[in-house]
Amino acid sequence: MNIQRSFPPDQARPARFTAQAYVEARELINRLFEKTELRDGVIYEMPADGPLTTKWNNVLLRWLYSSLDDAFIITADKTLRTLEDWGPTPGIYVYSSEHDEFSVGARNVALIIDVCDSRLCDDPGEKAEAYAEGGVREYWVIDPKEKRLYAHHLRKDGTYGAPEQIGFTDSITAQHIPGLTLRMADLPRLS
Repeated sequence: MNIQRSFPPDQARPARFTAQAYVEARELINRLFEKTELRDGVIYEMPADGPLTTKWNNVLLRWLYSSLDDAFIITADKTLRTLEDWGPTPGIYVYSSEHDEFSVGARNVALIIDVCDSRLCDDPGEKAEAYAEGGVREYWVIDPKEKRLYAHHLRKDGTYGAPEQIGFTDSITAQHIPGLTLRMADLPRLS
């Protein structure tokens, strides 16, 4: 009988995951940690949303549900398979109802909205790069403290250029969702 045994490595190393393996292990991971994201093959424990982020997410969800019909699916706080080894958890993402919610990936997503009251607002950095590389067509980052929106639009070269800055009283129209226009000052409970 030939028994194969795997020995531990000589030194500590991260256990790398694919987005598919991460999604499949999500139930167990959620028992261990409240909120996680897969970034570059490594699972990160994420801070819980603060009260300001939670409030804005709730108001934005109400706005989206009242603005969109059944042609679009709105998903909140769920893992999005972005790249082979990326599975971030956007605050909100929207995609066409033509796609199966169990196999939707970044290329199917018309819009991601992340509300943040942390350093992400200053530098969305690698997350924005992963969304662009994965094919997310539009990525809005809202800084609720500054009441400012940073809109990233996917260019033909597969990258986001410098974000467009939208003030609280200005309007922005989603490029890939017909008729969806946001003016943050018009949202209830936020002015």
